[in-house]
Parts: sequence; C-alpha cells; structure tokens
Amino acid sequence: MNIQRIITLLSVLLIFTIPAYAETADYTYSDLAKFNDPEVIQLINMKMVNQNPDPAIAGDVFEFRVSVENIGGLSDGNYILEVNPKYPFEAVPGESLKSQIGVIADYQDGKDAIISKFKLKVAKGVYAGDYPVEIILYKVGEKDTGLKKEVYINVANKEATEVKISKKEFNAGETTKMVFTVKNVGSANLKDVTFSWDTADNVLLPVGSGNSRYIQELDVGQSTNIEYDVSSSTDADPGLYQLNINMTFNDYKNGSKQSILTTAGVIITGNTDFEVVYSENQGNSYSFSVSNTGKIQANSVSVSVPRQDGWKISGPDTVIIGNLLQGDYTYASFSLLPEEDTQNITISVKYTDDKGVRQTLKKVVNLPDNVDSMSEFSGLKGTNDETEGMDYSFVPYIIVGILLVGGVAYYIIRRRKNSKNKLDI
Repeated sequence: MNIQRIITLLSVLLIFTIPAYAETADYTYSDLAKFNDPEVIQLINMKMVNQNPDPAIAGDVFEFRVSVENIGGLSDGNYILEVNPKYPFEAVPGESLKSQIGVIADYQDGKDAIISKFKLKVAKGVYAGDYPVEIILYKVGEKDTGLKKEVYINVANKEATEVKISKKEFNAGETTKMVFTVKNVGSANLKDVTFSWDTADNVLLPVGSGNSRYIQELDVGQSTNIEYDVSSSTDADPGLYQLNINMTFNDYKNGSKQSILTTAGVIITGNTDFEVVYSENQGNSYSFSVSNTGKIQANSVSVSVPRQDGWKISGPDTVIIGNLLQGDYTYASFSLLPEEDTQNITISVKYTDDKGVRQTLKKVVNLPDNVDSMSEFSGLKGTNDETEGMDYSFVPYIIVGILLVGGVAYYIIRRRKNSKNKLDI
C-alpha cells in the first residue's frame, strides 16, 4: 500500500470521526436547564448514596444523601436540588427541603459528584417496606421544567408494647379481678393481636374463661384494657412468681406471625389468720388458746384484751407471744373481773405480716355455757339463794374443838402404852 492511499484512508476516517465526536461532546444542547431533552437526561445522573439509619424507623427522623453527576462536557450554574416528601414522609421542622447546588461542572462525576444531604421523618403506623421520595433538580425560576426522579427509602417498624397490671398481690385461694392495660408504644399499628398469659406452675389461673384475648387493631399510642377473674390455689406457697405475657400479630410485609414476649412478677401471699378459743378459768384468771390458722408465719404476735363493756381488767392487758408458725398455738392468760352476766369477750391479736406491716385482728370469743361469770370461780358472791345469809363465824370454834379432842386422845393412848411396858418388866 502506497503513501497516497494511506493518506486518503485517514482523511475519510477523519471526516466521519469529527461529527461523531462533536455529537458525543455536547449533544446539541446549550445549557442543562433543557431537561425535557432525553439527551440531557442521559448525561445527568441523580441517585441516593445512603440513608441513616437504614432502615428508617417508622415514627423517627432519618437522614439520606443524594448525588448529582454530569457525565457530559458542558457546565451551567444556579441549580437547586429539592425534596418533595409525600406520605409516609414529612418535613422535619427547622430542616430545609432544598439544597443550593449552584454550578454543575462538565464531567463532574464519580468522586467529584455533588452530594446533598436531607432529613425527613417517617410517619407513625406505616408498615415496613420501600417507599419513594421525589427529588427535583432545576434551575432557579424554572422548577416546572426541572428533572424529577424518585429514590426509595427502606422503612422498618418498631413493634413495642407496654403492659401494666392492675394488681400484683394475690391471696392464696381468693378470686379477684386482674386488668391488663396494653399500650402500643412502637411505631407501627398492630393488627390481629392475640394476647395471652400464664404463670409458673399455674399458680395463678383465669376463672370462667381462657387465658387468651383477641385485639383486632391497636394503633400507635393506643391503649386497651383486658380483664380476667383470676384465682390461686389454696395450696400455693407464698412467694414471687413469674407471669409470662405473649402477644402475636400479623406481619403483612412477609405474611408471617410475629411475637412480642414480656414478663412481670406477681406475689402470692397467704392470709394470716388466728383462731382464739376460751380454754379455762380459775377464779379471775382466764386462759385463751391462740392458733395461727393462716398460710404464713406471724411475727411479733401479741394478744390483748381491749377495753369493753362487761369486763374489768385487773392486771396487764397484753401478753407478748413472739413468732407463731403456721399451725402452731399457744396460750394467753389474763386477770379479768366480769361486771355483768356476759357470754363472750373480744380479744385483739396484733402481728407483723410477711411484708413487715403491723396488722391487728379482733376476735369475739364465746364462753361455754358452764362458765358462769358470776360463779365462785370469779371470786365474787354466788347467786344461789340457799347460801345467802349463812354465818360461818362458828368454824374457828369447831377447828379448836377438834384439836383439843385429838390432843386428849393422843395423851390417853400414850399413857396406856407406857403402863403396859412397866408390867412387862
């Protein structure tokens, strides 16, 4: 191939190359504001760089960054990048939705791309998923002809509930009402919620119903009350027990069931009670049997006779017993003077319970029919008519006479014995 042919071939190639390069370099546009030109759109690239946190939590504020690149060979200035939030996104007070970009230089891409940062808030109660945010790039005064694009934000829910119990202490063997107050403190609405609970060893059980309830929907911030009649076994040992609470709901994003588990503590207490029974009386001394018939030990027990009609206390009115175990008993005695014919007396029992609180129980004790409060055992004059007016002043003389007769008889017997001993000699 000779030099002339080579020069001719290069000239032809140059003729076709120059127009192609010219078209690639500027695509026939004079400024970047003409975004209706598809050629320009291909040279301007807008994309989301990142979001923080990722995913954004419903009800919370998040931050995201958008990059603007120009892969073309022309530049222009006075540009604005603006965010147009729609549900489930909303503006954050004090945070601007616009970023003043200014000049977009030619071939400003890659690490030289323009980065703008925005803050938005996710609405409460929105379901998890990817949601679009519209961004607009436009020249000042030409927003209507700006370049629009959607970037997607990943949103997640924070399912959380708060449960309060109306009652935390239960007496063994008693049936009482317990109310659970369930509040949605998360950032997502809960639907088709099943609420249930149980306790270790079934120490506490619902009466007349099952342990689960259905809640159709619980919006963010909403509360609802769930009531049960509950009871514990009379054989339940007093103490602290764990109460397990389980709530399940439908997750519509993936079609599965989700659960929220939490625990609380309930206290089973035993009723401390006493049985006070008349035991005996000798004269003015009355004795009573005091038994701990409750479920737990009673501490620092004292028994007293309060002031009351029909009885006069002639001695100490309180007897200190000390600790009294479950099922144990002891006696308390008082010096009492009945002032009238009465068949009962009130006895007061004081003790310290398992929570350290001083308690007082009053018991009315019936006296048996054969205890006559006005009998000789009381030390007072009897009511038998036959004994009234009798004079016992002769009793000392009888005693003296018996002593004299006894002395004389002894002297005679002694003398006869001595005489017999002499005859034998």
